[in-house]
Amino acid sequence: MIDLSAAASAPTPFIVAKTLAAQGLAVFPVRARQPLTPNGCYSATTDLGALLRMNWRNADGVGIPTGEVSGIDVLDVDVREGDGPPLEDQRFLSHPSLPHAGRDGFAVLAQLGTLPATLTAQTPRNGRHYYFKHVSGGRSRKFGDGSVEWFSTGKLVVVPPAPGRAWLNRADIAPAPEWLRKMVLSGAREGMEGGTPGPLVVAAPADAGFEVPKEIYHLILRMMREATPQQQRRARRIWNVVAAKREHRNDGLNWAAYRFRELVAEHAITAAGVCRLLVLVARANGYVAKDGAAATQATIMSGLGIRDWPTESDK
Repeated sequence: MIDLSAAASAPTPFIVAKTLAAQGLAVFPVRARQPLTPNGCYSATTDLGALLRMNWRNADGVGIPTGEVSGIDVLDVDVREGDGPPLEDQRFLSHPSLPHAGRDGFAVLAQLGTLPATLTAQTPRNGRHYYFKHVSGGRSRKFGDGSVEWFSTGKLVVVPPAPGRAWLNRADIAPAPEWLRKMVLSGAREGMEGGTPGPLVVAAPADAGFEVPKEIYHLILRMMREATPQQQRRARRIWNVVAAKREHRNDGLNWAAYRFRELVAEHAITAAGVCRLLVLVARANGYVAKDGAAATQATIMSGLGIRDWPTESDK
C-alpha cells in the first residue's frame, strides 16, 4: 500500500521523490505548482535514473499525477479569504465558519456532503487536499464557484513537504463517498469518435456543427491543402466546439490538442499549424486572457504530446 506521508520529514524534494518512487509511485519535480519537466505531469516516472536527470536544483516540491496512473484522486478545497479550519483536531464531518466573505471552499463542501476520514494535507492558502482512491471513469471537474475541485487523470497534486504544505494526518487513503463518486462520474461522457480520448478530456457534443469564422475557415483550408474534406471538417468541428466553451476551457483546449494529434499523425496538418489554430481558439474563448499565453502553450503541448513549441512556417 502506498504511504504518501512516509517522506514527511525528508530534507529535500529529491529524497521525497526517491521515497515515493520506491513505492511504485510516478513523480516529478515542481516549483510552486509548476512542473519542471518538458511534458508536465506526463513526464512522471518511477525510474531512478530518469529522476536523477530531472531538474531538482530548482525544485521546491514533488508532484504526482492524479487519476489512473497513480490510483489516487484528490479533492481540492480552496480558501482565498479568511482562515481555514484549525490544524489540530481536524474534523471531517463539519466545516469551519470563516470570518470574511469570499472564496470559501469549505462552505461549498458543506453543501455537497460529508467526507470520511482520509489522508489530508494543508495547502498554502489554508485550503485542504483530501486524498481518495481513484474513481475509475470519473473526470476532473469543479464544483460551486470553483473553490472545490476534483483532480483526476491529467491533473497533478504537490505533496508535502513543500512550502505551505503539511500532512494533517496519516490516515489511509479512503474510497470516495458515494455522493462524490456520483458527481465525478456524472460529468464523464462516452462514445467519443476516433478512439480513446486523451487526458483532461471534455467530450464534444455529438451535434456540434462545422461553422467557424470565415478567417478560420480559410486558414484551415490553407494549412490543410493536402487533407481530405472529411479531415478539414474534423478540424473545423474541433475548433468550433472549443471556441464556444466558457467553462472548463483548459480541459477543452487539452481535448482539442489531443484530437488534433490524430490529424497530425495522419499528415493532414502540422503540429505548428495546430498550435496556431489553438492559440486562436484560446483567444476566442477567453482562455488566453484568463490564464495567459504560457498556460495556453503548456496545455496545447501537453495534449499534442510535444516538448517544444513549434516555430516552423505553415504558409
